[in-house]
Amino acid sequence: MRAVDGVGFSVRSGRTLALLGESGCGKSMTARAVAGLLDPVAHVAGGTVRLAGKDVLTLDRAARREAAAKAAELMERAGIPDPGARMSAYPHQFSGGMRQRLLIAMADRVAVMYLGRIRRPPSLLDREAPAT
Repeated sequence: MRAVDGVGFSVRSGRTLALLGESGCGKSMTARAVAGLLDPVAHVAGGTVRLAGKDVLTLDRAARREAAAKAAELMERAGIPDPGARMSAYPHQFSGGMRQRLLIAMADRVAVMYLGRIRRPPSLLDREAPAT
């Protein structure tokens, strides 16, 4: 069974793309596929997902594990409690402040993974502000 079929888009550097649609239409599945975070039983049947000239879909398991370990490390640096256990949590299980810090941590991880650098120092994350 295909959960999502015929998706295609291109996003230029510095631009933003919003995935909009009804509940259950495949927004989250598409985002997970683009990020290379599909569950082991799921796969992308065709096409490519390119970021900084690299195909995200062709990363091997070791590279994905390394990325997950580094993401957990960034979550810890962002002040997310128990990041190892939180790696598989759903967004609604985080406070708004935690989600903001997670998005910053994920963006920094992607920058490191594909560009070889962090765009801004993780110390800019406001860990002292209360999570709402």
